[in-house]
Amino acid sequence: YYIKAVRLRQKETGRVIKSMKLSLIICVYNTAHSLLTECLESLFSEVGSENFEVIFIDDGSTLDYSDTVARYPVKYEKIENRGHLGARLYGISVASGDYVAFVDSDDSVSKNYHAPMLDAARKHGADIVINGWAFHTERTKRICTKDTTMSTSIDVSGDACLRTLTSQHGREHSYYVLWNKIYEAGLLKEAARELTTMLSAGEKITYGEDSLLNFLCYKRAKRIKNVSSGLYFYRIHSVQSVIADTKEKLTNQINCMSRVFRIMKAEAAKNAYKIESECIATMLDYFDDEQFGKAVELLKNAE
Repeated sequence: YYIKAVRLRQKETGRVIKSMKLSLIICVYNTAHSLLTECLESLFSEVGSENFEVIFIDDGSTLDYSDTVARYPVKYEKIENRGHLGARLYGISVASGDYVAFVDSDDSVSKNYHAPMLDAARKHGADIVINGWAFHTERTKRICTKDTTMSTSIDVSGDACLRTLTSQHGREHSYYVLWNKIYEAGLLKEAARELTTMLSAGEKITYGEDSLLNFLCYKRAKRIKNVSSGLYFYRIHSVQSVIADTKEKLTNQINCMSRVFRIMKAEAAKNAYKIESECIATMLDYFDDEQFGKAVELLKNAE
């Protein structure tokens, strides 16, 4: 679709528009074959050209995806289990596109999702472009119409980029997730390297990692825009990894978020821009170590 659109614009305007390459990173760990197939079908119904690459990171799954992978022109990488963040960092390191996007292996996208984001990035010199999304359940697909990443126009630059991350004070997760955005590759790779140096050897952050990586990207960004061209369908189902259905999982999530916010607080203190630093510090005060500690203690004492 993107190549057809480029050729059409060239014909209409008489201008040659340089094609852009996008790396789509999918990290897979024991995702059901049916969900993974739906994900890949949605991507290749949109992509379908040599100007895009789909990087398939098998994060030490026990399921065999060889038949599925063989049906699609993906760049297949089998690695020892590193967790979702580790797999994503690896995917970033091997990505060759000018821009990078993430798609969870149990989600899907509409047919005209990534191409307009690339157009906006090139036209406006944006480091990050945000697009629409919807919840996808077994019964329905629901769009959150009041979400400000979709209901308002976003076009910020300079100091305002980092402030955008906390503009809704944590109430809208669409600012923090990775999957509804594309990132300029150089910026993302720098953020990934910085994040890698922050983590202890062997440390795995299994919850809240999107917020942390986005924080490091937003603080580097010189311009952020949004478009309204399509939808990312974020699937809600009983076996997804983020559901804390046991005390142990919930405790782990709280500990991970505590670690994420400690890092963000430390980085906010280093920030050269006083307004952004104060904004982040104010929001993160709601998630201080004392509050996390109380929550963990309550879980330990719960039956």
